[in-house]
Amino acid sequence: MNKQVETIQYLVKAKFKNQESRYLHTLGVVKMALQLARIHGVNEEETVLAALLHDYCRYDTKETMLKLITDEKIIKEIADKDYLLHGYAAAYYLKNELKINNEKIHQAILNHTTGRINMSRLDEIIFISDFAEVTRNHKEAKEIRELAFKDFYQALYLTYFYQINYLEKTGKKASDLQKELMAYYLKKKEMKK
Repeated sequence: MNKQVETIQYLVKAKFKNQESRYLHTLGVVKMALQLARIHGVNEEETVLAALLHDYCRYDTKETMLKLITDEKIIKEIADKDYLLHGYAAAYYLKNELKINNEKIHQAILNHTTGRINMSRLDEIIFISDFAEVTRNHKEAKEIRELAFKDFYQALYLTYFYQINYLEKTGKKASDLQKELMAYYLKKKEMKK
């Protein structure tokens, strides 16, 4: 493990000292993402850094998160979407505070909650690992965790399917982007056959 990764791991552990379950979740994301990165030929250091930092701002106040995001256009787009703020804030923390100017890591952190059109393989790995890592013990996570190593596109499709179903069951509305991405991965998995 290089010095930068060690430093980030120390920062994350200190940040989550009072949220052990979040720290264990983060380590679970690192473990699953690293396994998937090795299968898919994705840079391991970038994978570990994105996984470690994906939830770094999860417990920060909304005000603190908005201060970290330096792009006014993005602030206007997501200020009312609290579930997205932590990913954006962590991505900007990476760039502005840690001075790590790696666009692949930035995008993977930024998009780990909902994804985006034309995700990189790193983006996909962090997205799916966040949903299905080992401390997530609901049946959907267990299914995705196994499937991710057998049929990656099917696992991505089902992750969106389960996210959308969960939102609808809890009275929330899935975004058009989530629906579009579910359809995209349905096509990808069918094309693979």
